[in-house]
Amino acid sequence: MNRSVLLGFVIGAVAIGAGIALWTQRAPDTLAPPQVATPSPAEEVATVSLYWLNSQGDRLVAVSRSFKEKSTGQVLTLALQSLIKETPPDNLYSAIPKDTEILSLQTEGKDIRINLSSAFGRGGGATAIQGRLIQVLYTLTSLDPSARVFLSIEGKPVTYLGGEGIEVKQPMTREDYPEIL
Repeated sequence: MNRSVLLGFVIGAVAIGAGIALWTQRAPDTLAPPQVATPSPAEEVATVSLYWLNSQGDRLVAVSRSFKEKSTGQVLTLALQSLIKETPPDNLYSAIPKDTEILSLQTEGKDIRINLSSAFGRGGGATAIQGRLIQVLYTLTSLDPSARVFLSIEGKPVTYLGGEGIEVKQPMTREDYPEIL
């Protein structure tokens, strides 16, 4: 066989082999279904209603707020911290003392157990005490209005709160505390 014919066959075989290699290498990319990004648990967003009091202190006003957290407990903790530490929108206020600390918050099914510092029970008259109870209750149950809230202060379940001795039902539910003060 002629040397140039043999060289032509070799070059042709190499070119065909390279073409097949490129085609098989690219084929899976072109045939694969498109990737759909699914949010990781850290990217999930929960929208909670923060319940503030109006300037007369006789009505609750819900303000929606979104939080990116991994668990319901973390979302509710951040929501309650917002009520305690942040400046409310215009013409609204919080009856919760600013020095109140969230010692723990746990969720299990429809039960929410909150343990607050002693500052939560100090100061204010009956209306202020009732306002702060309702703010906590409605904010913590905004994800599930049928949830039950168990309130403790410094680890002790609360039966009465404030100087005037406002009775605190355990567990607290929205049915026990009407939205209108």
